[in-house]
Amino acid sequence: MSVPPSSTKALVGLFSSSLSEVKFGDVDAQSLSRLAEEVDVANAALVSAQATLEAAKKALLEREEALLLHAQRALAYARVYAENDEALSAKLGEIVLPRGPRRSRPAAGGTTDANATTGTNDSSLGSSETLPTDRPRGRAKKAGSREVKSDLIEDVAAPAAE
Repeated sequence: MSVPPSSTKALVGLFSSSLSEVKFGDVDAQSLSRLAEEVDVANAALVSAQATLEAAKKALLEREEALLLHAQRALAYARVYAENDEALSAKLGEIVLPRGPRRSRPAAGGTTDANATTGTNDSSLGSSETLPTDRPRGRAKKAGSREVKSDLIEDVAAPAAE
């Protein structure tokens, strides 16, 4: 059961001031204050445990990525080594490793946006649609290219008309 902290803090405050001399069985200002402190300590322990958990998850992901990259290299070397050994090549052919995450160069600000670097929408949605890029694709147009073409057409058309 979760009680809003502001309500309990207000009640503890009342028992610490206006109701400081009042005692209802085992309920008084001291017992409420002690339990409120225990809640604060437990909350701090939870926050610390969550931070430790997040750090452990990050470390695990880094180690898994390192293992995957190393395994991919090992598999590639083993395939080259086993080129003349059909049995070993067949065994290696059965091993399928997932592709590692693509690493991209950091943007100008030094940070990368996962969606921008992979060219996909939010990966949590499971969509593989590509996002449009801000820059145009292909070669840049030459300045005044239309004028040059029209001059050439006039030059070619002029002798034919004479």
